[in-house]
Amino acid sequence: MSYVVSAIEWFFLAYFVLFNAGYISLNLMALPTLRRKIALRPVEDLPAVYSGLEPPVSLLVPVRNAQAGIEASVRSLLQLDYPQYEVVVIDDGSDDGTLATLQRAFELEAFPEAMWRRLPSKEVRAVFQSSTHPNLRVACQRALNSHIDTLTRDVVLAKELYAPDAAWTAESVGTFIQAVLQGSFIFAKAHQGPEVAHANIEHLRRYLDLLFPRAPKEQDRRAA
Repeated sequence: MSYVVSAIEWFFLAYFVLFNAGYISLNLMALPTLRRKIALRPVEDLPAVYSGLEPPVSLLVPVRNAQAGIEASVRSLLQLDYPQYEVVVIDDGSDDGTLATLQRAFELEAFPEAMWRRLPSKEVRAVFQSSTHPNLRVACQRALNSHIDTLTRDVVLAKELYAPDAAWTAESVGTFIQAVLQGSFIFAKAHQGPEVAHANIEHLRRYLDLLFPRAPKEQDRRAA
């Protein structure tokens, strides 16, 4: 009987020794983490980085002929950690493909924004907004101007041939054509189909036919 009692006593003793040894091992394993926790405690006691009352800010990025590095620069700005901000790239008449690079990298779309002039500046020809980064906008001095210039040159030649006495100007017609085309692209994307663009271009063709009346033979040949 004494042997049984002694065995039970040794069993409980070994149990408590192993149980406490496990706790001691866990505490020893937690020492590195506890040391890091103590080191970071002063940082945790600091006030929150953002209170929620920060004012929104606009980051203005004036560029000119910056095709080589503009994409990397804009991507760096878009990674800023701030509650509410926008990046406004101001293209001051670049002619090296800066705008094309931004359009390709950030899927820029024409944005019909009303400009409120509070400071004297050159005319802003176009404003684009990124479809992938809503807080990115691009304001261009010459974005649409080059397209309008190309159209105007063609309209000048057409006017000399078909409407030399017309009161309208070639530049006004070139601007109108560009407005119709650009607006049609916006509506086509909104409707997710090209039908509205096709209809607008057909209306534009009819309007141009009225501006540039042709001789009856030429009209019959064109209709055929």
